[in-house]
Amino acid sequence: MEFRQLRYALAAIRHGSFRGAAESLGIDQSLVGKSVRTLENRIGITIFERSPRGIRPTEAGKAFLARIAPAMEQIELAQRTAALAGRVDQGTVRIGVIASISTGFLYDLLLRFSKRHASVRLVVSDGSMHENIELVQSRRIDIAFLIGEPAVAGCETLPMWGEDAYIAVSNTHELVQADTVAWEDLAQEHFIVTRNGSGPVVHDFLIRKLSDFASRVEIEPMDVTRDIMLGLVGMGRGISLVGEAATGIHLPGLIFRPIAGAQDSIPYSAIWSKENDNYAFRRLLSFAKIMAGKERRAIAKLLKGAAD
Repeated sequence: MEFRQLRYALAAIRHGSFRGAAESLGIDQSLVGKSVRTLENRIGITIFERSPRGIRPTEAGKAFLARIAPAMEQIELAQRTAALAGRVDQGTVRIGVIASISTGFLYDLLLRFSKRHASVRLVVSDGSMHENIELVQSRRIDIAFLIGEPAVAGCETLPMWGEDAYIAVSNTHELVQADTVAWEDLAQEHFIVTRNGSGPVVHDFLIRKLSDFASRVEIEPMDVTRDIMLGLVGMGRGISLVGEAATGIHLPGLIFRPIAGAQDSIPYSAIWSKENDNYAFRRLLSFAKIMAGKERRAIAKLLKGAAD
């Protein structure tokens, strides 16, 4: 029993004739008749009575087609859904982030992709490095943008962009008076970071950078979101470290100052499962690769100009 035989039989009962079925399907009338006859021979019943006046379903034929019609509708729906999933203008891309998307590379990427493919649903969630990696490996998200270049089993990792490091302080802090801040200026400061998202990575980054200038680095982890943490910074409850993209966040009393030194750029990478065949995600990845390539070329040009 073939799918097309069932489809032709259902079309024939809908249109009341093999001719009408053939016209609706865009095929030859003889093909409909032969296929239905083959189906009748296969299942051992007569589906249609034939006469010079046309066809009429038998009682057995009516019962048989009534049972298969719902199943055929589901199969055809599944075929249409699968076809739509293979089009870039349909579907969903699930994205994990560890940093702000208020400005910078990731903001530009999602904005440009959304303008080109407005009907693709973008689902963005934040989490820790560990959480995002687990979600990518289990295919619960399509791609994660993380700090560094993590090597993850079963996944591809590609460096994407870098962000200058900034210190977030309150507008009453003495560091506001400086255009740029040096690491040695931060040795005795009280830092606050989140326990989730990029917080653990920021914590380790601060330890590495400040260990040369202080015997003890004062860092307070908090069970709050990044925006709440930055709100506390604006109140003067401590200072924090962020990437350049976070400088697009505007909160009362919050000021950002860059850290001097090109070596303090924070690298970001994309990771995704090697087995992910989500077409909409693959299109987003292509956008990201093109943008990352342009950014790397622009940085290389700047560095070459500085050397000359």
